Amino acid sequence: MGIPILEYLQHSWETFVGLDKFKPILPRLEAGLINLKKWYNKTDNSRAYFIVMVLNPTSKLAYVEQHWDKEWIIIRQEQLEAVFDDYYTAPLPPPQPSMSPRKGSYALEWKQAAVQGRLLAEHSERTPRQELEEYLKSQLEAECNDVVHWWGHHQQQYPTLAKIARDYLPIQGSSVASECAFSSAGITGTDRRSRLLPTTFEALQILKSGYRNSFISAAVDANRTVFARDEENIEPF
Repeated sequence: MGIPILEYLQHSWETFVGLDKFKPILPRLEAGLINLKKWYNKTDNSRAYFIVMVLNPTSKLAYVEQHWDKEWIIIRQEQLEAVFDDYYTAPLPPPQPSMSPRKGSYALEWKQAAVQGRLLAEHSERTPRQELEEYLKSQLEAECNDVVHWWGHHQQQYPTLAKIARDYLPIQGSSVASECAFSSAGITGTDRRSRLLPTTFEALQILKSGYRNSFISAAVDANRTVFARDEENIEPF
């Protein structure tokens, strides 16, 4: 979702710049757009953003076909094809039927010999990129809450793309979260606190992250504590 989010933000902020009600914050919007375009331009240096977007069965090429220039689609698709070629391994030809059938398997061997020609023909006609073409032409999934699980379920159907998915889907879209965690850990783990147990250190980091991301609120916690103490001090009638 990295590229669509950046493009949505850019479109929205550019719209806000032209609206009178946003004039009080116009300088901040313009500064934000400068940074946003800087981050967006960095995606040009990595093919991973496009590949991850195509590996999402709910979008594939549909999003870029709607919002991108054709020239950019061609460039990115060529990069995807190059990655696919690197991962591709030719499938083994179908096994030859046994010349000495086992007892009780004559009918099965007879049938396998009859269809062997068809199997060999289908194997020889299959092009290396046919798997990629079939995936891109297949219907979009209406909903997919877990892309990794989807590829695990379809790895037999799309073996090469499944291998690409295993390598590309875990790539973190931004290092901001991890950098914040490391810098925050440096504040927690000062020399004076060097004797903190690992479990205590971990709990402190989780607690700090919860406050920072508004998952928990110091004000709410304080009000609950005061309310609880007030209830304890109320004398029964």
